[in-house]
Amino acid sequence: MLSYDIVINIYFKLQNNMNNLSFFIAKKYSLSKVICYVAIIALTMGIACILTVASVMNGFYDILDKKLSNIISNVIIFNVDNNLYNELLSLQKQKDSGFNNIKDIEKILQTQAFFTNNNKIDYLAVQNSSKNTKNKYEDNNSGITISKQYAKDSNLKVNQDITLLFNNKENKLEQLPIKIKNINYETVQVLNQIAYISRQDPNFSKIFNNNINYSTNLQIKLDNPHNANNFKIKLLDKFKDHNPKLVIYTWEEIFGSILDGIKYTKQIMFIILFFMIIVATFNILATITITIKEKQGEIAILQTIGATKPFIFKIFISQSMIFSTIALTSGIILSYILCLFISDITKFIESIFNIILINPDNYLIDYLPTKYSLIDVLYISIFTYLINIIIAIIPAYKATKTNPVQLLRYE
Repeated sequence: MLSYDIVINIYFKLQNNMNNLSFFIAKKYSLSKVICYVAIIALTMGIACILTVASVMNGFYDILDKKLSNIISNVIIFNVDNNLYNELLSLQKQKDSGFNNIKDIEKILQTQAFFTNNNKIDYLAVQNSSKNTKNKYEDNNSGITISKQYAKDSNLKVNQDITLLFNNKENKLEQLPIKIKNINYETVQVLNQIAYISRQDPNFSKIFNNNINYSTNLQIKLDNPHNANNFKIKLLDKFKDHNPKLVIYTWEEIFGSILDGIKYTKQIMFIILFFMIIVATFNILATITITIKEKQGEIAILQTIGATKPFIFKIFISQSMIFSTIALTSGIILSYILCLFISDITKFIESIFNIILINPDNYLIDYLPTKYSLIDVLYISIFTYLINIIIAIIPAYKATKTNPVQLLRYE
């Protein structure tokens, strides 16, 4: 029960500053019991979890977006002739052509072939090295570079000899002994069956000069890879008369499902973890309800010295806001710390349990990337404040219905 001196002090504060007093009382109630700290910790953990997961998903999207846009060219045009290639080069140099955002254009020759090794036959597409691959895998050695997954599936190793099979100009089966000189570790599933060969390799002319089934493709790099789909529309519109059956793919069309999958996963995780925050707010609801039950005598005294119903209502709404502010601040700090050390944490877990959590064969990376987003922090803060105010309305409203005469009769 409040002492006489405290009642007098509250009375004068009540008359002088209603806003500060409601917050003062709410703060006193918020940190008075162990259950208050339990409610704050539960909400803090929920906020930290959702921000950490959101940061990891943002990091995954960002790093894969950059890697995938560099693995292949931004736009690929299939089965082109020299006229189209030369016209694009000319348009690239014209400032008002709408095609001056082309960073680079490269001709790629590609053919379909089979390889044999130890009585095993499998399909393989062979193309000349692009600027993306030749700096990594071109050297003075003769041979082809294959993907890591293809090497694994076909049981092939570096320096192993195989035989390429393809149709020559006379439409007869040509056999070409060739060596595996490199393994490409930075690739994805759609590129697994492509092998690369240098134009300077002596076998290059044997494959393409004697081959009737190869195609000439154009690989285009843009200043901004995310303009690839708009660039494709411009290409189709510009060259629809030149070649109405022009086949064009963008990197976003090829890898879009991967990036969309990350977006959808983040949205699903957000929904699941938002429910976690909602469950944590029930602890706050219980805390406020218990506080009102235990402090009914004090509420009655406040009413007798002039506290209005809006003032009583504001006390418990403020209590909910205090819980939210402490939990948000703690959750944001904790999630930021987790994001700083999450790669070290995953490495430690992998070493302890001898498992691989992030497989580079699937994700092109072997660590957990993070990207802390202030937009995510803003959304979660608004949601947390909103849901905590809503759940505090009912008990706060019931507190205003306290009858001081009936309660103080037995005090």
